[in-house]
Amino acid sequence: MGSADLIGQKVSFPLGGSEAEPGIIVMRIDDTVGKDVDRKHDGALVLFNASPKESTQKLEELVGHDYSLAKSLAKGSDDRVKSTSFDSATGELTIPARTAAVLVEPQGSAK
Repeated sequence: MGSADLIGQKVSFPLGGSEAEPGIIVMRIDDTVGKDVDRKHDGALVLFNASPKESTQKLEELVGHDYSLAKSLAKGSDDRVKSTSFDSATGELTIPARTAAVLVEPQGSAK
């Protein structure tokens, strides 16, 4: 991204804070804010579930967004990672146990 200011504008942790579920980290990169730094994507979700249980989280602010598993992960051999999902209609994000994954949103699809 090139600068701390741009990172500050684009990066957030929507499930962070004192109410966060232990072992779950969701980092959102929103490329619709500020200077466009990726002509192929409007954003990404970087997901970590360090817990031994699958986690489903609701991110109401992402209803209507079109996130899907990054191509390299979707075409990979790890079936657990492939079961990571995002429901655009409800904003529900499902992260399998002990998984790290990246979801991307194509350019022009952000609401």
